[in-house]
Amino acid sequence: LDSELEKNQLYCVSFDISLSDLSRYAVNGVGAYLSDRKIEQGNTGVLNRKASVLHKSDKVMSLQDGWETVCGTFIGTGQEEYLIIGGFHQDSDVEDEKMKKPTGIAGVIKNQAYYYLDNVKLRPIDAKSQCACSAADEVRTDLVYGSSVVLSESMTPDEIVSISAVYYAFLKRRPAGAGSATVAKLAKILKENPSWKLRVIGHSDEDEFNEGKINPRYRGLGEKRAEQVVAKFGENGIAASRLVVDTMENSDPASTRDTDISRAQNRRVTFELIK
Repeated sequence: LDSELEKNQLYCVSFDISLSDLSRYAVNGVGAYLSDRKIEQGNTGVLNRKASVLHKSDKVMSLQDGWETVCGTFIGTGQEEYLIIGGFHQDSDVEDEKMKKPTGIAGVIKNQAYYYLDNVKLRPIDAKSQCACSAADEVRTDLVYGSSVVLSESMTPDEIVSISAVYYAFLKRRPAGAGSATVAKLAKILKENPSWKLRVIGHSDEDEFNEGKINPRYRGLGEKRAEQVVAKFGENGIAASRLVVDTMENSDPASTRDTDISRAQNRRVTFELIK
């Protein structure tokens, strides 16, 4: 690289790949690795590193008469100086496809998976949506977290409120059906305790927060979710004066794991009783 990556900066890594016409095999596991040092492998041994970026579906890259794009995001640590492109799977994880020699191609098939590279790019971005190779690589938008919490009759109102949450699909502000049921349950508690108030706290995941940086429509999404939930309480007969809107946005994640389900768990509205 021309210079070290910036610490905590989100980057888009992308490159185009095409399988050689004389390759007997096509494989998966082709990706990129960002390193703070030069890595050399002097023989045919395994390059024992975990790829920083792989194709989203980790498919076998078998296209010979054109180019496929591999892309993904990476957060810099401030130390990376080298970009390595290659195959990063262990033997047990490699999927291969045996190729036929294309018609009209001269030469002898070789027992290898040899790829051509082009259009290698590494650029800073603000949100993951700015690093989509194709429509299939967009952030999964339809996943709504389903809590496995089970309420028991012995629970106090405080306990019920503390474990209750409304969950959302990516970039959505209106609660799903399960969220409406949660609001109805909490509204019942408020009706039974007319002196109590409820703090309604909106959250977003990290990707949503970053989308808000580049699209004003999604800015303050956690607060907008909380406001929509307050409106739902109104439909259940609870006055707005008994509800306090608050927002944490992406600063209080329920999970810090880098998975779709963990991000869905962070897209939520939570509650606190005010007595």
